[in-house]
Amino acid sequence: MRGSIVVATFLAAVFSFTQAAIAQERDWHEVSVQATGVFTRNSQGNGIIRHTTDSGGLLVNYRFHFNNWLAAEANYGYNRNTHQYFTSGGPFGVQANSHQTTGALVITLPSRSFASW
Repeated sequence: MRGSIVVATFLAAVFSFTQAAIAQERDWHEVSVQATGVFTRNSQGNGIIRHTTDSGGLLVNYRFHFNNWLAAEANYGYNRNTHQYFTSGGPFGVQANSHQTTGALVITLPSRSFASW
């Protein structure tokens, strides 16, 4: 899992530098990749101990610009986590896959409107 986090971080850095390099031209499509992390605490009670693994995931973003001020955006995130339970009957684990999807309409205000303030 650590290797996935390193690869995701590297890809995010490459994409951020790529966007800066082509900032002079108007690009109607934007794609970004980000690394995510889930860090949880252990818990215990009623004779059951629960240990949750820390895990990394990925968040992918796509944005399409209709014009200079209006864009649509879609995001997808994925993370895999394992819950380990220790009971009097013995240990067992449950794997959980988390999927996240979001969408948004993005309005970008022109920079000259801030100059008049």
